[in-house]
Amino acid sequence: MALAQHHGAFEEELTALQLDLGRADAGDLRSATLLIGLQRAPSTLFSDRHPVSSVIGDLNSHEDGIVAQYSFWATAEHPDLSLDSVSVPPSLFSQLKPNVQAWAYRVLTKDNETAQKHNEFIVEGSESDHPNVREGVAMGIRDIFYDSLDTVVIDWSLSEDDIVIREKLWEHMAANAEHSAGYREEAERAYRSSSANSALRVRLDAACKEKGLALTFKKIALQTGDPDFFTQISGANVTNNNQTFLGPVQTAALSNAGPGNTGTVNIGQQQQVVSQVEADLKELLSDLQRQPASNEKDKVTAAVEDAVKSPTKSKVGKIVDWLKSAKEGMTSITDITEKAGVFYTKIAPALDHLPDIF
Repeated sequence: MALAQHHGAFEEELTALQLDLGRADAGDLRSATLLIGLQRAPSTLFSDRHPVSSVIGDLNSHEDGIVAQYSFWATAEHPDLSLDSVSVPPSLFSQLKPNVQAWAYRVLTKDNETAQKHNEFIVEGSESDHPNVREGVAMGIRDIFYDSLDTVVIDWSLSEDDIVIREKLWEHMAANAEHSAGYREEAERAYRSSSANSALRVRLDAACKEKGLALTFKKIALQTGDPDFFTQISGANVTNNNQTFLGPVQTAALSNAGPGNTGTVNIGQQQQVVSQVEADLKELLSDLQRQPASNEKDKVTAAVEDAVKSPTKSKVGKIVDWLKSAKEGMTSITDITEKAGVFYTKIAPALDHLPDIF
């Protein structure tokens, strides 16, 4: 089952395989649910008489939190599975473990009709005390829209204190701006407030690609981009002996404008970000070193060690990508799932301020 997740050459062996839910261990069940979500599992994986769609819900309340999480993840990912395949009613989603809730709510957001029918529970998820649950809901609603959802999301975005989640809500707004004037206004405000060439702008551009808002974003990008030669001549005021800049200033990956901004200040700001990222990466490295031995642990540990030595945007970006998947449970390092979410929230927002080279 582990090999079949990455290669299609094991269909015959999988067809001959059947798992007894009452006897299979947690490791086998994790592999099985991953195969289901990846659409590589035969419908008879659990029974000749009962297809996967009618059995997978039995794992929603499994004592192993990762098995339960994967069962909801597979239901959210597989196009032929739906809320009908779930054994836990939405009214009880909030009682599940936080990592399981994050994917349980995602099942409710597979399509507009299901989401609208269960709007009260989507609101419930958006008000969770657990950031990973709120993030799961924010990711789930990205490409759906129904009447009254904009009221919920705009209010949510204004009270959300987690920048990672707030940015996902802005992506949802950008993707659905044609349905709501409020969405369009908030998406434009987010785009204007973000720096040129930032990761957020890239994601917002992608969310509204080939839609009306895309042209507006292009205009904003031109208005807020780097000053041209003539702007620099007329607007900049530079005194070489004291390094005071009265016009727009750009140093490395940070930029500021207005009186009193100096190159030294910008470099100092960037160094402060780098120092904090280094500290966070060292803490992550310490946690990784306490995990059981595995190939994944060795690869991730080596990547983190390299990023600590030179925390560039590309190196730290790879760590952030891994943390994102790990916090969603997509890792063999089972004890890191909860902490991965914490590290992701700390490190991801700093990416835009890291140097391209070190």
